[in-house]
Amino acid sequence: MIPTHEKRRFVRINDRIMLAVRTIAEAEKIRQQQKGSPNTSHQNLATKTLGHQLKEIDDQLKLALFQLADKMPKTAATISLLHKKVDLITHHILRNEISEEHKEVDVSLSAVGLGFSHHQPYNPESHIALDIMLSHNPYRIITASRVVSCTANIDDNNYYLRTEFMNLSDEDEEIVIQHVLMQQTRQLKQQRLDRESSDESDPNSNI
Repeated sequence: MIPTHEKRRFVRINDRIMLAVRTIAEAEKIRQQQKGSPNTSHQNLATKTLGHQLKEIDDQLKLALFQLADKMPKTAATISLLHKKVDLITHHILRNEISEEHKEVDVSLSAVGLGFSHHQPYNPESHIALDIMLSHNPYRIITASRVVSCTANIDDNNYYLRTEFMNLSDEDEEIVIQHVLMQQTRQLKQQRLDRESSDESDPNSNI
């Protein structure tokens, strides 16, 4: 029997994210600038960005608000509104981390890897770095990845890459899992609403 965590890792959705494909050396340079500690191993590309640090504070705040809600519900509600306001401002600020190389890309996403269309081909088993900004999510993830396959797309002269994350930290993996599950819920809800709307507009739907 597959553990629940393993099942969550393999849940896959179609999504749109901001993505930059880099060499391992380029990504390592960015990691050094963010973390301030040189390391040439691509197994250690994972780094705590500002978004990750804010998430740690956010998790602590949510727990504190949960505990406060029973004793002082009005105060907790006020703090929650202020938190949402700060969260919106933070999300806007963190978007400045997006570089010129980042492009909005349609992808197939799971906590195991990423599938996407790219203008440049890569040999299977080659290593690249994926610089990811998730939609509806202010966290930047930079991870070394292995190219599983590369298929030419005749229609647009691009190549479809299937990649496997190599060094995703436990924290980043959980962020991706939570994002995937949240997006999956949104998509399923939207599909249900679309079906209901279609049924209401079809006079023969109840016949």
